[in-house]
Amino acid sequence: MSARILFVDDEPNILSGLRRMLRSQRREWDMRFANSGAEALDMLQDFDANIVVSDMRMPQMDGSELLNRVAQQHPNTMRLVLSGQAERDATFRVVGSSHQFFQKPCDQDRLIRTVNRFISHSDSIANAELLTALVSLPGLANLGDTGPALVGKPTSDGFPSQPERIARHDIALAAKMLQLANSAYFGVGNITYAPDQALSMLGIDFLTVLLNFHDLIQPQQDGAIGELQSKCHDMGRVARHYVCGRLPELQEDVSHDAVRTAALLAPLGRLALIGYQPDAYAGTTDVGTTEARAFGLDSLAISAALCDLWGIPSPVSDLISAVANPDTAPNGLDAAAEMVTAAVHWAEKEVFSPRPPGVQPLAAGGVAQAAVTAH
Repeated sequence: MSARILFVDDEPNILSGLRRMLRSQRREWDMRFANSGAEALDMLQDFDANIVVSDMRMPQMDGSELLNRVAQQHPNTMRLVLSGQAERDATFRVVGSSHQFFQKPCDQDRLIRTVNRFISHSDSIANAELLTALVSLPGLANLGDTGPALVGKPTSDGFPSQPERIARHDIALAAKMLQLANSAYFGVGNITYAPDQALSMLGIDFLTVLLNFHDLIQPQQDGAIGELQSKCHDMGRVARHYVCGRLPELQEDVSHDAVRTAALLAPLGRLALIGYQPDAYAGTTDVGTTEARAFGLDSLAISAALCDLWGIPSPVSDLISAVANPDTAPNGLDAAAEMVTAAVHWAEKEVFSPRPPGVQPLAAGGVAQAAVTAH
């Protein structure tokens, strides 16, 4: 699949600047340019774009209205905002229908990387219906009733507050916070790999309002499917504990936060697939084999695709991709990728494997210590 991109901005100089900046991509990308939201929608009738990049401040139809309509009419399209500092109300309206927010002037390297990664992931997902479902996904099933639990005070005893603990254990919420904090939706835009730091950057009160404004995280289902969704969160928590026990083994130039978060978010793809086709998991005791048979791919590949789609920093998605595709690493897995691989396999076995009667799963508090000697 080649990139077919529609850029939308009411300022001709901005569009001319994009043409010049992206001249090197002309042979690989099919790029079109529209001067208004109405023109963009008209062009999309004949131009099958897989990516739309829109300004926010435009007359008649602003970027939020345009991208909301694109989300409804062309749900398999990646939607990016490229704008200056936008009004908060307008940004609120576009959070649920867009994937990332780029501030002007545009970071050329980041835009090229974002587009190319989306195309690469799209090529690897042969099921068009599944790809559309993933691109349309506003958020994933959270762990229980997260909203009220976010209300909490920082502690003074050195231990994390309740919201900070949720940020480290609820993989749906962690992914959404990292998306918002790293994508400059609200003028934050600092690179962070840690969900609890993203929570601090956004602010608990603001995040609670935002989550209530959109269905950015979904309620956990009842019954057996809800239990599987809960196990995805457990798997991320166990994998995170695993790497925490072994981080001192890594070199100093490796981001420990990226390693912890890659382990935590590794089950994102499984959580998405359970929500997409819950019947595929009915009665199964071998979740990995079920996914390969039903979807033709490893759920870890979906985890990496969602991280890249949502703008979670590449060191996190790169680690998850390495776990999903260890044979593609030109020089083999590095120490950090090997650690995340071991953590994910350990956690999957610990959480999802059937247990003999009377055998209980390893307590969460013992995972970090046990992980030091587990391989």
